[in-house]
Amino acid sequence: MSGTAEKIVVDGYGVLPHIKSRIKQIYGTQRNFAKHLGCTESHLSDALNARTAYPKGFWEGLKIRRKTYYELEPMA
Repeated sequence: MSGTAEKIVVDGYGVLPHIKSRIKQIYGTQRNFAKHLGCTESHLSDALNARTAYPKGFWEGLKIRRKTYYELEPMA
């Protein structure tokens, strides 16, 4: 694909490395990202480690669009 970036689609379990990469690319450090979000570094760390909810603006700040998909098994 010349001149366009390819979209990356991952499931909820595989997104953490991409989140950390985006934080580094866009903000440099988790500390800077936490400041951007207006939350504490410990809250951001807890969210990244699934101990609390993500702060408001988290997904938008990383330019990640979150979607939920359901796959239905065929009925016999």
